[in-house]
Amino acid sequence: MTKLLQHILIGAIAVFWFEALVAAPIAGQEIPQKTLPCANPESASRLLIKKQINASCEVIPFDRLQNKINKQAPDDAYADVVERRDIVESIKSSKVLISGSLLRVKLAGYSPESCEAYDWKIVAQGKESPSVVIYGASDVGAGMCGKNESGATFLVAIPLDAIWAEITPFIARNHDPMHKGPSAAPSAQNPASSPKNCNGEDDPSATSTIEPCDRNDWPVRWLYNTAFLFYNPFTQPGSAQGTISVSPVLGGGSQKLSYDLQFNPIVHIPGGWIGLPVTFEKDSNVKANLDSLTMGLSYEVRFVKTPNWAIVGDPDRFTIRKPQLQFRIGPELAPTSPRDLNLMGGITLRVPFAFSFHRQPSSVTFFPVLGIEDGQNIKSHLVVSDTIIRGVAGADASFRWPFDLTHNFFGDKPVTIDYSYRMRWLANDEPMTDVADGGSEIVSHRRHSYWRSSLNAPLSANFQFKLTVQHGSLPPDFRILDYSLNLGLTFTNPGTTEH
Repeated sequence: MTKLLQHILIGAIAVFWFEALVAAPIAGQEIPQKTLPCANPESASRLLIKKQINASCEVIPFDRLQNKINKQAPDDAYADVVERRDIVESIKSSKVLISGSLLRVKLAGYSPESCEAYDWKIVAQGKESPSVVIYGASDVGAGMCGKNESGATFLVAIPLDAIWAEITPFIARNHDPMHKGPSAAPSAQNPASSPKNCNGEDDPSATSTIEPCDRNDWPVRWLYNTAFLFYNPFTQPGSAQGTISVSPVLGGGSQKLSYDLQFNPIVHIPGGWIGLPVTFEKDSNVKANLDSLTMGLSYEVRFVKTPNWAIVGDPDRFTIRKPQLQFRIGPELAPTSPRDLNLMGGITLRVPFAFSFHRQPSSVTFFPVLGIEDGQNIKSHLVVSDTIIRGVAGADASFRWPFDLTHNFFGDKPVTIDYSYRMRWLANDEPMTDVADGGSEIVSHRRHSYWRSSLNAPLSANFQFKLTVQHGSLPPDFRILDYSLNLGLTFTNPGTTEH
């Protein structure tokens, strides 16, 4: 009897996983899985209708604190009460606290039930960061499906001021008991019912505001009143990452302290972005100490009105985006004694390539890198040239894969592997220590390589397990290390970036 129960249990689990992995039958008419470009009001030329699907998508900016939708009060922006209620409810029920953009997809000839049978995933470029951002339902919510005069409407709010966006429907895993797809918007339920206010009471005026219900509550009132200074720019994926780890020793010995930090606050200006990139790599273990702190002022340019050179296939497509160019100036410091210091400027060119497959936009992204660094030696404990010139080449890459067998537990947020490689050719002698092979410190103009790879396995939209491996050397002292491993739990922003 015990063996029979075991076989039944194993069979039930197998059926459960099989059904969880198989897409559910579509309720209503099937929507082709075609990627839709979303138009920003300032660049309406991007509003296109893709072949084989009668649909369009637009970007609608909003600010909850100012109670503005598309720079107008909700009542002024939308005279139609049913349409306004759908838009207001989708913003108020979203994960966007301050400001962002509402993506509205109109599906001519389709029903709200067809819309609800899909997971909608997003690739977008915001003013808050030059990085291209990738969102799924676990990052920004599943969205809402409503009605319009010609069919269905899909609505989802994202926490950035989008310049452009692309949204792709994928057949939902409706057999998965943990799956949560788009909900029905008021227009698809009972449009005649009265909207609710923050107290849950019937209130027709509730569609006149998108302000957070706790806007005036202390202490979050202070957060809302100051959040416009930092919230959106500092909560974008890729704006900051890293680990500060302390390994205490009980019963004698010394503790181990390591820093693996990357931080890049950015401000959008006409024509590009100004940033303050900071990278800090240091370890109390001499053989794992890269001893490098680089920071500076950067100006980054990338094409945004027409971001792509070419797209092949849809949605399992290959995209070549237009190049992005970064100008940078700032110090390079070896924080460990003797604290050598350089002042460097540089130009870097990257050309993004993106591959989409397996229910995941931008599953694989690849960025060839080419650049030059030029600067001045300010302080060195060795005799080196005052002039520093380096050629730089390398690549950045990312790989995203949604959970298959374990998506019941971890949701649709993909596991991500990031990889960066740099090779520097030195025109003049600079300090160098071959730590990996126990060599002494010398000056040399030999070339230096460095690579780092990180595995990010999400436990939730904001919390993930991270494993980082580094190898090589970084300026200014070029300490050539063997493999360095760092692992732990990290708090992150929702979403990922192409790199």
